[in-house]
Amino acid sequence: MPHIDYSTRAGFDSLYRRGGEGTWGHPNTRPEVQIHYCRGLYWPDEAMRWARNYSKLPGLQPTNSVVIVGAGFGMGVEALLQGHTFKGVVYPPFTNVIGLDTSAYIQATKDGNDRAEIEEWFNLVPDLPASRKVELIGEWASDGVRLNGGNGKKARTVILDEDGLSRPSRNRIKKAVGGTVDWAITEMVLTSFSDAEVQNLSTTMHQYATNVAHMYMPLRTEKKQDQRLNHQLVATWQALLPQDHLINWETGGIGV
Repeated sequence: MPHIDYSTRAGFDSLYRRGGEGTWGHPNTRPEVQIHYCRGLYWPDEAMRWARNYSKLPGLQPTNSVVIVGAGFGMGVEALLQGHTFKGVVYPPFTNVIGLDTSAYIQATKDGNDRAEIEEWFNLVPDLPASRKVELIGEWASDGVRLNGGNGKKARTVILDEDGLSRPSRNRIKKAVGGTVDWAITEMVLTSFSDAEVQNLSTTMHQYATNVAHMYMPLRTEKKQDQRLNHQLVATWQALLPQDHLINWETGGIGV
């Protein structure tokens, strides 16, 4: 089972965090307000980078049917569907992409917005002026000025509560993309499982998808990483998953 309890908001919050005051700065008498898992943490820049990483997979075409496994609120799915241009290179929109995520927290909150959670994080700081707080919340919240795409939802794409373990589940996944899954890609999932669980996950994905790939967080010996996670050298992942493609989250390199 995962080393972190992804069924709860607390599990996500314990793993995802980033300074939330940015160019506003903060007094040196206290730590910076921390933003945890939310749409604003990854949309649009980080999610678009994931889409560029996926686009490097050999043979992957915008017309392919793609399933993102462990999609969370679906920012990576959305980035593929939207397409974008980066440094003069056009990454065309994909036409058939869905996400899977069995987290009870994700499924229970995906159709809401995250304003209450954002407000909670900033309200923990008593010395933050009210006007500054309003602006920061507007920057980060899914229904705020910077991130508002119309409906303010955390998830704006299809995120199915399916794991593919049973035949009915695999059939529902296939039906959602029209019958054939060309690619199934895990999104930063590998390190949350043991080696044996990773191999079982791959086996399951191959039962409903023609091609399987994984975007993984590389092992960084020079920097401390969360010890709850199963970080491995790429050679170890390759040995565990010889039939699968590997995408380095940091560099976008394939199999490196």
